[in-house]
Amino acid sequence: MKKKISINLGANAFSDLIRGGYHYIDKSLFIRDFLRNPGQVNVITRPRGFGKSLNLSMLKSYLEIGANPVLFDGLAIQQEKELHDKHFGKYPVLRVSLASDDFSTFDQCLKRFSFTLQDLFAQNLSFLASSSRLGKISRARLEIFTNPPSVPNEAFLIMSLKAVTAMFYEHYGKPVVILIDDYDSMIAHAVPLELKKRIQDFLSGLFAPIFKGNRQVEFVVLTGCLWIANSANNEIASTVSHPRYADSFGLTEDELAKVLEALGLSHNLPAFQEWYGAYLIGGKRIYNTWSVMSYCNALLSNPTAVPKCYWANTSGSDILFDAFSKAESENALTDLERLVFAQPVRIALQNSISPGDFPNLSSILSLMVHSGYLTPCSPAGNEYRIPNKEVKAEFIKTALAWVKERAPEDLSAKVVSSIWNADTETIQNALSGFFTTQSSSENPPKHACNLLLLGLMNDGEITGTGETFITLANKSSKTAALELKKSYVLLYMLADALQGVMRIRERGAEKDLALSDYGAKAMHFGISFCMKKCLCLIESAVNPELIESAIGDMQAATWCIRQRIDKKSRLQASRRMRKLNQLPLLSDAPDSESALLVPPPPLLDAPDSESWFTGRESALEAFNYTLDHEKTNFNFELLLETTAKLVDDLNRLLIAERIGIEDRG
Repeated sequence: MKKKISINLGANAFSDLIRGGYHYIDKSLFIRDFLRNPGQVNVITRPRGFGKSLNLSMLKSYLEIGANPVLFDGLAIQQEKELHDKHFGKYPVLRVSLASDDFSTFDQCLKRFSFTLQDLFAQNLSFLASSSRLGKISRARLEIFTNPPSVPNEAFLIMSLKAVTAMFYEHYGKPVVILIDDYDSMIAHAVPLELKKRIQDFLSGLFAPIFKGNRQVEFVVLTGCLWIANSANNEIASTVSHPRYADSFGLTEDELAKVLEALGLSHNLPAFQEWYGAYLIGGKRIYNTWSVMSYCNALLSNPTAVPKCYWANTSGSDILFDAFSKAESENALTDLERLVFAQPVRIALQNSISPGDFPNLSSILSLMVHSGYLTPCSPAGNEYRIPNKEVKAEFIKTALAWVKERAPEDLSAKVVSSIWNADTETIQNALSGFFTTQSSSENPPKHACNLLLLGLMNDGEITGTGETFITLANKSSKTAALELKKSYVLLYMLADALQGVMRIRERGAEKDLALSDYGAKAMHFGISFCMKKCLCLIESAVNPELIESAIGDMQAATWCIRQRIDKKSRLQASRRMRKLNQLPLLSDAPDSESALLVPPPPLLDAPDSESWFTGRESALEAFNYTLDHEKTNFNFELLLETTAKLVDDLNRLLIAERIGIEDRG
């Protein structure tokens, strides 16, 4: 008969799980690893859903006076005889949970903590009230805590944890073990950034009397998602970047396989790996306990249940949303988009974070690592990625909400409606206007453009994303595929947009693009971005004349670039571009070495935005102006290679288009 499933699913008490006969994954060697070298103050951080509360409850059950050895029957820790004799049932243990919901004022914070304090005394009041060992001061304090002020007082609350610790010490005559769960929760759930800083000061005042040389305290363990700087002194921190306790929180691959085998779900292993795994902690692949067991429960109830995001339900992502809202927009947006489109980002990881650091991009990315949004690509590297599909879904939801908040109220609906109506002019005008007003960069990076567009399309169902493409579906069974391109310079925009259309054609039959079910119904858009401008083409508008115009632009670009290469490199460049000169549509290209010395057309003032693509003379003018006036130091060799590739792609597209015309004829 299969065991019940209840790991971290509404019950975080170790004793309840064992007594109830529920399926328990043995993490008891965490007790051994901790007690071998405990510090005075120990901070253990892991993302949500990794079993921190359950492990803290287990530690309490092992250490507290009156501990029940039956709870540990058959567990690995039972073999540690020396450890058992030294520590089992030897300490008064005070466990406090600071778990909190969202709040927006400091008074609300004090009320939450006051309720926590009342619960703490309700659990321990009976034996303390009848204790003959408490002195007069402790009895007076106990009376105050029994009847707290109706309006929470900050000074009163700050001294509360020290006072209850003193009562425990007097009653038992032994130093107290203090376990504080979710110690960072109040900071994480405070909405304004300034409130986070004030709560940090409150917690520092609360913890300082028990952290600093207090002989009444044996040791302190704090668990949470973040190591908040200055919340304690001389603490030993074990974060996601440390190998200690790597396999004590979350599930290892072996543990996952055993759980699925015990439940008869081994055939679902690939889905678990894809959706809930891929965290790299201490060189080991670790899975999110909460999500794994939640999906196990779903499968036991319904064998056809599909994976979904359970992680988001364990807590909100306000801290991430607030942090990115305060970040320097362009850099943050670039890194966000890289992650959404499955590309890693480099991070100089900060293990301790203060709320005052949140507007700093490095701290924001570090926050994402510790919160579980990112994980290392390799044990020794400094590149990080989104770990799995579940986190990607939550990450995209948060990131897109942030992007959408920056957009005009009706812009998203306008863009999506224009996609379904194949109105390319409205799409490019709306996006160009958005970049003009929202981007501080003169030439927004490709990742910023992609993510902004992705965010604006959140009104539709995003059925697929890749490095440069998005697929979108609506309730009328329409599908749109959009290939996004970031152009080097304005002259390349038409060619890049056409290339985007061609790329969609080539990918159209691939299942991962979710287009194969729609076939001819799918609309194909090529969208290029450059200098806060957008050019949008739909496949039905592609024709040989348009492609020839783009190839003419590339011919003009080739000619301009070759003028600017070093004299020593000109001959080499000419040989490399010979293939271009032999193309049928490049008959007007310079065909002699002397042509390389011909000066470019005279430069005028900055070209008018309406004439970027009106005529070859204007195209040359615009390109020359860009090369002369852009702050970017162009790599002309790279531009030549890019131009050659574009012409090659455009000629293939031209051939396909002409064949299509002949077939239709």
